Amino acid sequence: MAQALGFALTEEMLFNQDGQPLNPDLMRYHIPRAAEMPAMDVIFVQTDEPSGPFGVKSVAEISIDGVVPAIASAIHNATGLWMRKLPYTPERVRAALKQTGQE
Repeated sequence: MAQALGFALTEEMLFNQDGQPLNPDLMRYHIPRAAEMPAMDVIFVQTDEPSGPFGVKSVAEISIDGVVPAIASAIHNATGLWMRKLPYTPERVRAALKQTGQE
């Protein structure tokens, strides 16, 4: 979930005109920290995967898939805007609101 929220809200590599990274370290490239994460409940649904050994399957990065569309829908429900560029930073949302005359 931290990866998914970072992808959706904060993480973006920035480069100058010469292609050099502007945020090459964790001081300038913001990944969500534990204190910034929302409270979460994890629910495992027991199923059997016939193609895997002993019926097991991967559960790691599949949770990333739904976060961006959920946040895009939340922004749309709140503002009427469909944001198309990630991450959905406050500055980008504010700029999109200004373009539509909503700010």
